[in-house]
Amino acid sequence: MLLDQMQESLLIFDAQNRLVDFNRAAEQTFSVSQASIGKHVAQVMARWPEVIALIETVQREGKSRSTHGGENAVFDSRTTLLKDARGQSYGSIIVSRDITRRVRAEIGLEQRLAEAKALNQQLEEAQTQIVAQARDLARDEERRRVGRDLHDSVSQSLHSLVLFSETLASIIRKGDTARAQKMIERLQESARQAHQELRLMSYNLQTEAEPLNRDLIADLQERLAMVESRAGIRVAFQADALPPDLPQRWQRQLFWIASEALNNALKHAQAKDVRIVIHCDDAMLKMEIQDDGMGFDPKQTTAGGMGMRTMRERAQAIGGEMRVESRPGKGTRVMVSVPWKKVKDESD
Repeated sequence: MLLDQMQESLLIFDAQNRLVDFNRAAEQTFSVSQASIGKHVAQVMARWPEVIALIETVQREGKSRSTHGGENAVFDSRTTLLKDARGQSYGSIIVSRDITRRVRAEIGLEQRLAEAKALNQQLEEAQTQIVAQARDLARDEERRRVGRDLHDSVSQSLHSLVLFSETLASIIRKGDTARAQKMIERLQESARQAHQELRLMSYNLQTEAEPLNRDLIADLQERLAMVESRAGIRVAFQADALPPDLPQRWQRQLFWIASEALNNALKHAQAKDVRIVIHCDDAMLKMEIQDDGMGFDPKQTTAGGMGMRTMRERAQAIGGEMRVESRPGKGTRVMVSVPWKKVKDESD
């Protein structure tokens, strides 16, 4: 009863390769019957040459895989030799399992994996193209930005220099010394502003061409040395040693927040002094950028423009917050605070 309930086909042959017995699964699979008992395997299995070959070539016990009708049926078979007490073989047992569905599923899976691999390769190639296009667009946008900066800032400053110099020449011819002195001061201020903006543009172009150190303190020191100090702005920089495991992503965001604050101080606030303080303890990382420039009214909806909104978004992206204190004529202070525990958790 156990043999008849087996899902595997069971065929038993004697030493002359004649069918001795079979189970119900073999009857269904190989169409054998009681009339097949005692007949040679070549006669019983005429429609199954792979089984005939398996029986007639049996030299030892073992497993094998055979196919029938091309790939229409696939079997895993195990052959066991029947031996007497002297070790002489007097027959064999073949147990076969139909694994056609499994093999087809494996083939289908391999095909799907191959298709997925091909699709993944196409996606990678498309991503490479998109990145290249994005870089080209970024370069084009940078060229346009430089052009706008030249027109909006430097060109206007140079135009102001020309107008001031012409006005100064006219005042000197009239002998108005007091007005001439004031005009000289405005001329100097305009030249100083043009110089500052040129320094800033030169630095921005250089950082576009060369990647930053990705070290907050080192990058800020380089920025201050190349732009503010050379543009005649007095700089005070104080920073605690940052934790070695501070993520570079966080350092980049903090650097760009500080850079935007410095840009505003240089381009719009006409500051003479800037001060940066970075403090980090076990609970909080704080950064403060303060200038003595023109200041503005933070209550105005357009105060700070797009730059301030971008700075706040950068602070929020690293789990921090940014506050701005400013009054017209009293300078501006930008304060960023980030809970250090969040940084450590993300680093872990």
